[in-house]
Amino acid sequence: MPPSIRRSGTSGGDWAAASIAALAMKTFASQLAAM
Repeated sequence: MPPSIRRSGTSGGDWAAASIAALAMKTFASQLAAM
């Protein structure tokens, strides 16, 4: 995980950013596999 996400600890905003990033990566991977 990039240091910029972990820098401010375990606040809700960081959790949301990490969750959105993971979801985007998962969506990208599934679309790439579908090609």
